[in-house]
Amino acid sequence: MRRVLGGSVVLGLLAFIGLFVAGPLGTPACAAQPAPLRVGMRILLVSIDGTDSGIAAWRDLLLDEGVPHDELHLDREEIEERSLWDGDMARFQAIVLADSHLSRDGRPDLPSLLDPAERQAISEYQTRTGARLVAATIVPDPALPLTLASTPSDLDGFTGELTAAGREVFPYLRGSVPIEDAFGFVPTADVTPDLTPLVELPSGQPLVVVATGATGNETLYVAPQVSQPVLHWRLLRHGLLGWATGGVHLGLRQLHYAMQVDDVFLPNFRWDPVRNQTTQRLGTSQMSPEDVDFAAQWSTENDLRLDIAYNAAGRTEEMCEAVLAEKAAFGWVSHTYTHRDLDEVSEEDLVEEITLNRRWAQNHDLPGFRDDELVTGAHTGLENPNMPAALRQTGIRWIASDASKEPAQRPLGDALTVPRYPTDIYYDASTREEQVDEYNFTYLQSCDPAVTRCRDEPADWDAFVEIQSELMFRHILDGDPRIHYAHQSNMTDDRTIYEPLEHMLERYRDLIVAPLLQPTLADSGEELRRFAVWSAAVADGAVEGWLEDGRVHVRSSVELEVPVTGADVGAVYAGERVAWVRVAAGGELVLDG
Repeated sequence: MRRVLGGSVVLGLLAFIGLFVAGPLGTPACAAQPAPLRVGMRILLVSIDGTDSGIAAWRDLLLDEGVPHDELHLDREEIEERSLWDGDMARFQAIVLADSHLSRDGRPDLPSLLDPAERQAISEYQTRTGARLVAATIVPDPALPLTLASTPSDLDGFTGELTAAGREVFPYLRGSVPIEDAFGFVPTADVTPDLTPLVELPSGQPLVVVATGATGNETLYVAPQVSQPVLHWRLLRHGLLGWATGGVHLGLRQLHYAMQVDDVFLPNFRWDPVRNQTTQRLGTSQMSPEDVDFAAQWSTENDLRLDIAYNAAGRTEEMCEAVLAEKAAFGWVSHTYTHRDLDEVSEEDLVEEITLNRRWAQNHDLPGFRDDELVTGAHTGLENPNMPAALRQTGIRWIASDASKEPAQRPLGDALTVPRYPTDIYYDASTREEQVDEYNFTYLQSCDPAVTRCRDEPADWDAFVEIQSELMFRHILDGDPRIHYAHQSNMTDDRTIYEPLEHMLERYRDLIVAPLLQPTLADSGEELRRFAVWSAAVADGAVEGWLEDGRVHVRSSVELEVPVTGADVGAVYAGERVAWVRVAAGGELVLDG
């Protein structure tokens, strides 16, 4: 006789069995889980029409650091869901309102860049993805979580200071942020718990502040005007990018500076302040053994290597002894044997100029000397059709060029050019008088405003030092690996090279704590090459990157070196991990974030 189980017993048995086949709250254990959200490793720049100084500054930043990005111009397109999503994939890891100090139609009574629907679309996108928003710069707007002054303040000459939170966002800064050439609607000093100041005035008013909304959405607001040349932008821009991306993005920045000194062993003609021309009438200027000793000591005391670009044909026994006694204090690069004009010489003569000079370095075991680097006299020979074969025969891979005439690299046979920045520390000026007179003649008396930026009044020595040091400093802040160069004549007589360098180093060390990298010609060339190849791949759509499950994914259709910041690879530089990582053609790179 069979026993029939009662209903309650059956239900209990089914519940018991369910413990083995179901998860919490009865969810089936084998049910498909939602796919992890993919977020594209790109930045969206939003502006009215792409012409404003703010978006130009952001565009330069992202190009300089190799960060993939798109632009959305509100005069042609609205921000809506389809702007931000590609199917189930979020297209951007951060959004920048780069024109936020203007209204869409330019009317002062409508200060908001975005309409309510666009604000809502961005807010929903942030909630779903965790993406951060940057608004630079800001004006009074009822929608802001900040109370701003009703009129803009002239901030030129003020200095902001990093807060404790700001030091986390800008770890490469020492603490001070000088403001120049900027107005801004400054928030009040009444900071609520949902506001986190990053940079403050001495009065406590925040210049850069993060607001956290009720849903957890984060927005960073910048009060001072943003434009490409101003110092506060160049100091803050990398940290603003790092905040926007949570410290993990494609692209990277390191700070570089190197100085090469051309024509060592050779004399240079002098500038004639009376006739305003370079002349033999006043004789020549040439380094002495005492100048070599001074250079070596200065380099050690200032922790800045000077790279000697030498022409061995001009050497004397006295100078040979002096430079070889201090050879460990310098870097070394070949400047050809005689410094002759190489534009129209034969392949045989080109090879001789290279090999004779290189042989002197090899015979004296110059530290750090590389056989594959070359600086030609006055950058001649780069258009000589015999040059590629001569470079191939001698194994030269890196040859210097003039960045003021061609800032980009180009191939010469198997070699690549390496653009160097000229300075206004002139080759024919070894005294302050000569230097200042030629500078004023160039930028005041004979200046063509269609070609260069002319001065309105003469510069004295102090003004010249300030101008030159600032130019070099700004190249550093851009993360530019291009080398600067001057000449041996600047290391004798009044030694005009040192004071601009000292002023630049003082400025750097007052504001920056990141180590200053000092590239060789090959280092500079390789960094420029990698960035150029990477940027071309991004522009061609050959590479894409995304974040998924806390990991960085990069897929490329071509073999490629990828610059990555914030992943678990590479070395720590200025508070963040950076690396160039190779991905095979058709392959996918996966890194822990």
